[in-house]
Amino acid sequence: MKIDDYIIDKLNEEFESIDTEEATKDMLDESYPFINLGGPFTYMSAGHVLEHYDHSAFREEVNNYTDLMVRDGHWYEFQNNYWGKSAERVADEYRLALQHCDPFQVTGVKHPGWYYYDKMAFSNGPFNHPYDCYDHALDQYYKI
Repeated sequence: MKIDDYIIDKLNEEFESIDTEEATKDMLDESYPFINLGGPFTYMSAGHVLEHYDHSAFREEVNNYTDLMVRDGHWYEFQNNYWGKSAERVADEYRLALQHCDPFQVTGVKHPGWYYYDKMAFSNGPFNHPYDCYDHALDQYYKI
C-alpha cells in the first residue's frame, strides 16, 4: 500500500475532487453561449457540442484548461487527481507526517498484523490494515 494512495483517499474525504471534463464544459458554456445564435443552437451548449462532435478537440481543451488552472494556482494536482488549491497544504502535511512510515506485514502466529517503525525506530502495531498504520502515524504527528 503506497502512501500516495492513502493521501489521495484522505484528500477525497476532506475535499471535493474536481472533474476536469465537467469543469471544462462549464467554462466553455460560460465563454461561448449558443443562446445568441438562435435556431437549433438555442438549447445546445458549447461544451456538449465539442465533447460529442469533436472528441479529440474536446480532450485537447480539457488538457489545456487543466494545465492553465494548475499553473495559475487555482487547482492542486497530485497523481492525476485534482482539488482546489487548499488541498495542497494538507497533502504536504500528510507527506511530512508519513515520510518515515513504511508499513510491513508480520504473519507470525503470536502477533500477526501490520506494523511500522516511526522516525525514532520504535515499532508500532499490530494493525489490521496499512491504512491503520498511516492513521496512527498521523495521530502521533498531530499530537506533537
